[in-house]
Amino acid sequence: MHIDVPNTGFSEGQSVCNIFVGGDCVVIKGGKLPVYLNNGEAKIFVPKTSSFFFGVYPEAEAPVQEEVETPAEENVETPAEENVEIPAEENVEIPAEENVEIPI
Repeated sequence: MHIDVPNTGFSEGQSVCNIFVGGDCVVIKGGKLPVYLNNGEAKIFVPKTSSFFFGVYPEAEAPVQEEVETPAEENVETPAEENVEIPAEENVEIPAEENVEIPI
């Protein structure tokens, strides 16, 4: 089955990929997402540059940030006596029911 899905919110010429099958990528043409479905399969498309695909597609990799060198005279070590330890009884646990799952 083939259908061209309009109004997807993706940009013209943008590559999008199916999160369930690596390599199942298409390009938005004429503002439409061409979708081909076989045997009741489901597809969810996200941009090929999405962090979902880190390690799969090179263009999805996070840009490498340049390291900035600090001149030696500006490096200052913190003396050990200034470090503060927090006693264990002051640690706070968050009950499981307050944890929130964030969907991708």
